[in-house]
Amino acid sequence: MGRYEEFGEAVLAQPVAPVPPAYQAQNVVRLKQKVIVKKYLINGGLDMKFEHEEFPAGLAGIVPHREFKELIEALNDALSRHRSKKVDQALLVASMALLPMIPFVMRRKKRSKARKAAMKPIIEAFNNNHVNVMVRIDRNSGFLIFEGNPDLL
Repeated sequence: MGRYEEFGEAVLAQPVAPVPPAYQAQNVVRLKQKVIVKKYLINGGLDMKFEHEEFPAGLAGIVPHREFKELIEALNDALSRHRSKKVDQALLVASMALLPMIPFVMRRKKRSKARKAAMKPIIEAFNNNHVNVMVRIDRNSGFLIFEGNPDLL
């Protein structure tokens, strides 16, 4: 998995240093527009995975293909621990039979928080290692977005 396999307290404890002015003045290849990584649904639409096979053309020359693949695989691995189980599918089916949907919603919300917490250190580690590009998760759509670092503009 590479550098992003070891995430946790050690990654969060690293201070984030500001970008030195000398680095800003260098001829750095900057990402001019947002690049959205494709995702696809699994488990009957209850969960998703990021597409790591297709390298976005907008990242060519900015992020190496190997590092992009390591990042996506690390994120997918972190998300795999927080996917819907058969119990969740059974609760969803039972809610269609007019039984309360509250247990399903509670479990889904708990997994959603755990997914966000698992992805945050991986993304922070990537952002610390790549000064010219910033990765984030869109709150509304859940897409993984690569964009130019605003500190360099």
